[in-house]
This record gives sequence, C-alpha cells and structure tokens, in this order.
Amino acid sequence: MRILTFTDVHGHPATLKMLAKKARNVDFCICCGDFTTFSIDMDWVIDFFGRNFPVPVYMIHGNHDSYRRFLELCKHYQNIIPFHLKLLKLKKHDICMFGFGGGGFSFTEPVLEKAHKELKKKLPPGERLILVTHAPAYHTSVDFLDEQRGHRGCNSSRKIIEDLQPMLALSGHFHETFGVDDKIGKSLLLNPGDEGIIIEVNDGKIKLKKK
Repeated sequence: MRILTFTDVHGHPATLKMLAKKARNVDFCICCGDFTTFSIDMDWVIDFFGRNFPVPVYMIHGNHDSYRRFLELCKHYQNIIPFHLKLLKLKKHDICMFGFGGGGFSFTEPVLEKAHKELKKKLPPGERLILVTHAPAYHTSVDFLDEQRGHRGCNSSRKIIEDLQPMLALSGHFHETFGVDDKIGKSLLLNPGDEGIIIEVNDGKIKLKKK
C-alpha cells in the first residue's frame, strides 16, 4: 500500500501540480488540512484535486478552510472524501481512518475528547488505524516550534494516540515541523509538509519516502 500524504499547501498552484504528479504512483492520498489561505480560491483548489488527482483524496479541513464551503464543493467530485469526525473503513486496504479537522491553537479539544470515547467503542480490536488531525499531538517532535515557544500541540490528540496506538498519526498546521516524524509507543507520528511524503506499508512495516 502506498499513500501520498501532505498538508498546508495553501492553494499554491506549483505545489498542487507537483503533488498531482506524485499521486499517479500511489493508492490514495491524505490531506491534513489548510489546503487554502483563509478559504481564498477554494473553488479552484477543490476543482484541481477533483480533476487532476487520479486516486481518492481523503481530506480534513484546517483552521484556514471553511468547513461548510468545503463540504458543498466536495459533492461535485467522487474522488474527494471529507472525513472530519468520521471513522472510515477501507476494506480494500484493511485499515480504518479517523479524521479531526480545524483547530490547531488549543491544548485541549472537547469535541475530539468526546469523539475519542465513541471511536474507542466503534474501532474493532486489533484494527489498523490511521489518525489524521490538523493539529499535532502535544510534547512531540512534530509540535516543537523553538526554545522560546516550546511545544504547541494538542493533548487531546496525544490521549487518542497513547490509548489506541494507531499505526500512523498524521498532522500538519506547523510549517516549522514539515517533514518531521516521531513516535509515541508503536505509533508513527508525521507532519508530511506541503511537498508531501509517500508512505509505504508492507506486512505491517512502514517506510517513509521523503524524497
């Protein structure tokens, strides 16, 4: 299984064109949000994903993206799948995915903590899970900005990772940690950045192709 994951492209045409080329050689894509800048040109951005990406694009919104407008536009494209607060079962690839979009500035997210309880009930025991959030988990390499600002991630995301141990926890929001990865227990954490990273999963082993 090959996954192209990316985040915070902010509607840059050159970046989107580069990602579309990379998407030709993967099974599906995952976007961790902020695909626009303050929702400017969202119609064009979503249309680009819909017309130029040859595989399914699973997306959550970021703090820059109007969720309501995003949902309206996605209705016109079969390959774009929004999954904020949804648990998706990808039977073809034998995995589940759960997404939580928006936010990025709070240490705790009450809505996500409530969803955590429901997710724990619905997720079959031993199921492989990919967790996708716009904001990263707290106190990791992916949320550390610098010595002055320190760790700025979300404790609610970290609780889910510690509890459910997803095989992958993908996030974005902080441009300072593009391309950075870390681990919590058995879970691999990654901020794939705007240029994207291809993840290869074979027999439970995960390999990152950063170049």
